[in-house]
Amino acid sequence: MNGYLIPAFNLMAVQSLAPDRIERWQAELLTKGKPGPRSVQIIRGVLNTILEDARAKGYIFVNPMANVRRFDVPERELHYLDVRN
Repeated sequence: MNGYLIPAFNLMAVQSLAPDRIERWQAELLTKGKPGPRSVQIIRGVLNTILEDARAKGYIFVNPMANVRRFDVPERELHYLDVRN
């Protein structure tokens, strides 16, 4: 959170977060290549949880993440260790 959410949104009030601002932030992370797409998806989930909590507590009426486009995460091939004698 400290490495990606706070630098991007700093002390911005949750009421002022708009879907287009969140999409720009998401696109910036994805174009940098670090963190990877799966990590961006996890960070996005954390932001969604924060905004959903704000909605449940009445700070915002609508979670702006509901209008943010999702992105696909490429499947990674898993490599298993094979221990043979």
